[in-house]
Amino acid sequence: MEIKHSNRFATIDFLRGLAIWLMLLLHLLMRVYDKSWADDPAQMAQARIIVIVILIFALFLGGWCGFFLLISSIGNMISMQKQLARGKSIGELVLKQVIGGILLLIFAFLTESIIGYHGWLGKLPWEITPLQDHLFRAFHMETIHAVAWCVIVNGLTQGLLSLNNGYKKHTRNMIIYGILTILVIVSTTWVWKGVAQIVPGYPFAQPEGRPHIVQYPIIGQSTLGEYIKLFFLLPLAGHPEPIFPFLAVSYLGSIIGIFLSQEKPSIKFILHGMIYSGIAVIVGLAGTGYMIVTGSQDIGVFLGNTWNIPRLDCWFWWFLVLTGSQVFSTLLILRVIEFRGKAVPFAKKTTYFRRFGLIAFTVYNYQFIDFIPRFLFTKLTGIDAMYSRVNGNVSLILMAGIFLTWAIVMWLWEKVNFIGGMEWMISVLAKLILPKKRKSKRNINESQNNLQSTGSQITLMETKNENNEIEVTVKKIPWWKTDRLNVKGVLYDANFINIISPEKVDHKNLKDSKLSLQLSLLAPVLMIAGVFALDIAIESITTEGKNKYNRWALILSIFGIIRFIGVFIALTFMSGLAI
Repeated sequence: MEIKHSNRFATIDFLRGLAIWLMLLLHLLMRVYDKSWADDPAQMAQARIIVIVILIFALFLGGWCGFFLLISSIGNMISMQKQLARGKSIGELVLKQVIGGILLLIFAFLTESIIGYHGWLGKLPWEITPLQDHLFRAFHMETIHAVAWCVIVNGLTQGLLSLNNGYKKHTRNMIIYGILTILVIVSTTWVWKGVAQIVPGYPFAQPEGRPHIVQYPIIGQSTLGEYIKLFFLLPLAGHPEPIFPFLAVSYLGSIIGIFLSQEKPSIKFILHGMIYSGIAVIVGLAGTGYMIVTGSQDIGVFLGNTWNIPRLDCWFWWFLVLTGSQVFSTLLILRVIEFRGKAVPFAKKTTYFRRFGLIAFTVYNYQFIDFIPRFLFTKLTGIDAMYSRVNGNVSLILMAGIFLTWAIVMWLWEKVNFIGGMEWMISVLAKLILPKKRKSKRNINESQNNLQSTGSQITLMETKNENNEIEVTVKKIPWWKTDRLNVKGVLYDANFINIISPEKVDHKNLKDSKLSLQLSLLAPVLMIAGVFALDIAIESITTEGKNKYNRWALILSIFGIIRFIGVFIALTFMSGLAI
């Protein structure tokens, strides 16, 4: 029989997809939308307030480059915990993490320099340039580089913590990861200063006559020693996403991953985590605002580098804002979905986003396929969308066409399990490189359970021998097939995990009604909380009856949503001069 099911957290799959979808949206805004008006004070004065607000919100989301790292770390820790629980040795686990991280790092270098949207291949639809002109960008410390290094570091860290069955000590390990998180953040400035002593001005200095900043090697001139030095300095302080401080984000993800791996995760962790992350956001906003008002942080530099932490003097405070908001959002959705038994319906409603998450690296690498709709748009309308940016209304139509292109490409590609994508390449290479473990005969039920938990595509053939005993033959899958991209088993037929099953939700004590009221209190400042509150309040009327909690939740959430819509409409008709 063919095992296709795998155990999945619908929220984690959704958030991984949402992270890469938001990245694609923001990159499209940068590549397609003409925002030159924002550099002209006269045009800014005439601009619609809503456009300015959306632009500011986009700058905030632009800083969420660590969000994908957070979600990836959660999933990676859940995977490591499961592998250890199934009997994988610590040595095997660490080796798998290190090799996987190295492969990912190699592809990260290739993506940024050659095959990605900023690399040689990604530029070909617009200009033909020598390959050598792009190779320096391999040393651009992007999110994918950070993920690769964190996979390695987290693998080593978890390996040490897992000695003597230490992986079972969930509370101890979460505390240790918390301490490590603080140590990484506290030591960041000193690490940056130390690197700048090794290479003066690292990473942004550009001495006269040098073609690039000192973070990048000079192709054809830098010595082997310089390449090696820059390779190891890159993760420490390279822009825009060095592991100091972003290893802290990975460690926070590890804490959440360990929490979700427990047999009975406590809802108190979610509530406390939301409170602490909310405080981090408030403190971070206060610190960032104070530094801007007092002139310690140039506002122009800040607005142009919300995504580039090493560029900011207020990096610590802004890092608190970004990381706190990401952790808060993650815990909020876990509370609303997995802690209410809603994993299966939520997974069905979010297949579109979860598809993005399944091939996130592929989407990141091949962003340049937007040249197809941009070329067609240019030919059909006569408006140059290939070499020029377009205005607001036209850009909306163009971006809709680009997202439609992605939807069609992914829908067709999934029919062959995304063969040829970046995840497929890494998975196949890892399977060929990692040492094969000789398997002993096992009870068929144990084999089936182990295979089911991993979502394997191995085929088990059951036959009876002369003694009427069942024998199991494992049919080896071809080298080019990988269970990592078992589309049906991950997107459609997965076993979506609920932390609290639907029948165990405590409706007797009005849990949903109280939750809806709590969320409705956030509606004035967080519209998505109002939407969640309204949905839960309406459902709780059926499951828990009308009561004071869901009655007030309905009032407050509807008020919050109407208020948001009213403000949105009002700002749409207001120009800069009307402030």
